Amino acid sequence: MAIWLPSPSVGLGDRPFERLVERSKVRSIHFHWFLPPDTADVDRVDALYAAAIAVAPERLQTRIAAIENAVRGTTVTITSPNGTNLTLKVAADARVHRNTGDASRAKVAGARSVRDREEELPASLFRTTDISGAEGTIVGYSSFDTRSPVLSVTFAGGRVTKFESKKGAEAIVTTWTKATGDKHVPGELVISANPELPAVLPSGFMPYYGYGSGIVRLAIGDNWESGGRNRSSNGEVLLFIPDATVTANGKVVVKGGALAVGGR
Repeated sequence: MAIWLPSPSVGLGDRPFERLVERSKVRSIHFHWFLPPDTADVDRVDALYAAAIAVAPERLQTRIAAIENAVRGTTVTITSPNGTNLTLKVAADARVHRNTGDASRAKVAGARSVRDREEELPASLFRTTDISGAEGTIVGYSSFDTRSPVLSVTFAGGRVTKFESKKGAEAIVTTWTKATGDKHVPGELVISANPELPAVLPSGFMPYYGYGSGIVRLAIGDNWESGGRNRSSNGEVLLFIPDATVTANGKVVVKGGALAVGGR
């Protein structure tokens, strides 16, 4: 057993914990306990996290499986009032990480990536790196708060053709422009499913890294941890969309930021 004590994130860009998981092939559980910048929200967020952790893995598995069944082998369309209109394809044999909170030996027996041996609490996510053919534009927050910088990224032929700041994201654009490697390629599609986490608080904070039910996240660039082939010097760029509508070959999976499959 290893316990990672609280520490500054500065200097951890090489992901030492994740590399340890990779080398040792352990099963791991972690929970960052992200708190909002607003003092008035802290007690509420603490209570939300406690309730979200208590959601049974079987319930999350049902919700994640419904997402997986809906999107496998389809053309997924993501739209939002913010100007997002993006399509991409999910492979019929897509590798999927199902973050249900179950870290049992049986659950990780078929692990194919570091991520498959990392259960994050509170659990929630459907995640796949097997996406291709991105076309259109996605506009999203660069972090899990609606007060964070906003990026607009346009794709054609599966690659980024325009990478712009919509609000306060100039530094991110500069870093991306200077980066090398697979920075132009979508890395993974993530859809959150925990019913006990609201997508966004009135303050703008998205509880636990946007793990609230119905939040859509697209990563661009490096997807090493999730078992993908992309490698980029700037790591991954994340775009969070809390009010997206997602369809898979026309079937509604998320509607206006609310998960539309998998029951309550």
